[in-house]
Amino acid sequence: MSSVTLEKLNLNIDNYFLSAINNNEELLITSDYGNLVMINENEWNRINETLNLLSDKISLNSLLISHKERENGIEPESYSINEVFSEIYFN
Repeated sequence: MSSVTLEKLNLNIDNYFLSAINNNEELLITSDYGNLVMINENEWNRINETLNLLSDKISLNSLLISHKERENGIEPESYSINEVFSEIYFN
């Protein structure tokens, strides 16, 4: 992760902004007020979704069970998109 001071960021914000977006790079911005991290929105959405899944006990338990099954050589059952959403009707 790259880092830059707030003062230096202000001098060349366009380049730092484009680098974070185009290269999926996190940027640590440091200042006397504290630090923050700038990341690409897609990356933030991935992180946020992971946090949501891990904070839900049912989802986390399912994930842990799946990992144990894979470690024991059990192949997970797979479904097509149509099978997963067969009971949902879109009007």
